[in-house]
Amino acid sequence: MTEPVPADTGERRPDHDPAEADPAPDPSGGPTDRAGRAGRDPVVRSLQAVVAVLVLAVVATPVVATMTGVRDGTMVNGDEAVAALLPVEFVRGGPDLVFPGNTYQGVLEVPAYAALWWIAGPYELPMRLLHQLLWIAAVAVWAWLAIDVVGRARGASDRARWWAALAVAGLLGATSVAGWPVWFRIYPGYHLGALLAGLAVWVARGPDRTGRWIGAGALAGLAVYAQPMHAAGAVAVLVAAAAPAVVVLPWWRRIGAAGAGIVVGAAPLLLWNLRNSFASLDSSAQPVQHPEWGYLDRAWNTVRLTGRVLWGDAASPPGSAGGLRFVAGAVVLGLGVAGVTALARGGRRAWPLLSVVVVCLLGLPALRALSLDVDLRYATGWWPGLVVAVGAGAVAATSASSPSLRRTATAALCVGVAAHLVVVGAGAWTAVRDRTRSPSAEAATRDLADDLRRCGVDALAGDYWAVYPAVWGSDAALDGGVQFGPERLDDVAPASWADAARVAVLPPPNVVDPLDAAALVGERTGRRADGWVATVHPGTGARVVLEGPERSLPSGCIGETGLVRA
Repeated sequence: MTEPVPADTGERRPDHDPAEADPAPDPSGGPTDRAGRAGRDPVVRSLQAVVAVLVLAVVATPVVATMTGVRDGTMVNGDEAVAALLPVEFVRGGPDLVFPGNTYQGVLEVPAYAALWWIAGPYELPMRLLHQLLWIAAVAVWAWLAIDVVGRARGASDRARWWAALAVAGLLGATSVAGWPVWFRIYPGYHLGALLAGLAVWVARGPDRTGRWIGAGALAGLAVYAQPMHAAGAVAVLVAAAAPAVVVLPWWRRIGAAGAGIVVGAAPLLLWNLRNSFASLDSSAQPVQHPEWGYLDRAWNTVRLTGRVLWGDAASPPGSAGGLRFVAGAVVLGLGVAGVTALARGGRRAWPLLSVVVVCLLGLPALRALSLDVDLRYATGWWPGLVVAVGAGAVAATSASSPSLRRTATAALCVGVAAHLVVVGAGAWTAVRDRTRSPSAEAATRDLADDLRRCGVDALAGDYWAVYPAVWGSDAALDGGVQFGPERLDDVAPASWADAARVAVLPPPNVVDPLDAAALVGERTGRRADGWVATVHPGTGARVVLEGPERSLPSGCIGETGLVRA
């Protein structure tokens, strides 16, 4: 049955194009009937329970580990502190369109940061949980898209769909302790961008209407604004607009509406670039200098970092972990290949997701910014492609027409998930079990801030990795300016160094004599201290150089309850 489309296109709209139509009706019935049958299927219920337990473990394990001692340094991470201080920077200096000190990356999470700070105070855990939940939601959306598209094309049962959900949750959702910083850190744009890109593709699957294409494009544009590494969502929306499964609108209207939406969503980033000579395209303007790598070097680094995120460093945990990593890796690779094959054979409905896999896994290594072998947060850029490939491969393999192939695929999936969880669980158990004598990083950072204020300090100068954490730990009661490293927050620095009551210098680790750092800060700020007093904060090990003379320091500043002399 066909009906004509507008005459200016000459196209025809097939209600059921044999090449693109959904498969024959599932013998189990419609969605409502399938849901009822799934509720009565003990295998489906068991798979749902296992997936739910895995998600709860993914949420709880890093939280418990963080609260039982120092896990990722003795102070709050400097990058996280900068992000958490964005509400203060914006209140004092007005909003900006991009992350301070960067030529890219949006600041969409700032209202949520401000609300969490107002509710809970300067604590990293609530903000980390925000990003963790955004990341879990992003993985869930991308997994659902892959499982639904391939599942519909193959007429997959609910069992096959939930086996695929287990594969994604067990193999890609649960990561090693080394991989926790990918999704359990306060990194604006990375997690939200992945979620927005997935939602854009989800919206693009709806009816062929102008408003839907504008909405899908706007979400994809917001994802690009949040973090340009998530441009795969914009590519997928344009692919869906160029080759929809069911045609109603003329092609130029679909692509025009999607493109307009992308421009609207990415408007803040575009406006900033118009005002700053398109600095986002200038590699020399990046805050970090990257090594000169070629495409193959970056592609191999993507594989290497993926392995580190999933299973940690090669030396930990010891024993049979090497063999278990190999088993889990082989299953991930096999499911990924099966997923790409299923998407390639899935027709136009699968093309947008296939483009996501291509852009994430093959396109991102073309970016010079990925020439950075130590920054695991970049894995958020290509992880949606992995999730789509593995999710699609799992539902395709466990819904194969051959019963023996289905059983083999299901058994391999179970073995791979089990091997992966043994490696991941061993590291997580060690992190949770072994408490440290030191307090948590955020508690130690707040204690440092309290000791500085007890000493009459109201302004900090020095190292990027110490100044901003201490300012955040003080609930922004301290001002701070960076002399060693990038100064990202101009409005957090003192309005006038000359008017500060007392300045403390936090030297970088590579300066042997802290008094040399203090002398350099004095030259740069114009402070002329009557001697400097070198101390150490026992909780964080941070070196603190106080303006003297020592007799002017308040009682209790140096001693058992405060700083100690170096």
